Amino acid sequence: MRRETQNKKFDKNKWNPRYLLYCELHGFKNNPEGMRIHDKNMTNFIAWNHKMISKFQQKNGLHSGSLLDHEKYDRWLIEQIKEN
Repeated sequence: MRRETQNKKFDKNKWNPRYLLYCELHGFKNNPEGMRIHDKNMTNFIAWNHKMISKFQQKNGLHSGSLLDHEKYDRWLIEQIKEN
């Protein structure tokens, strides 16, 4: 569901790539500022990312705790966004 129009001027290098995926999932692709305004804070993103890390660890038979393979997690996260 697209809730905001795309912001063609935004600089994706200024934003956390995982936050951009969160924005895309919630209908704010290329508009992280719109997502930030919608959420009013970063708490929802932090909770979502924590939940996704837990799912990733369970799927890969890892114990909860520190995320050791960030690249593998990021690839997995991208796949999860594509599936939704």
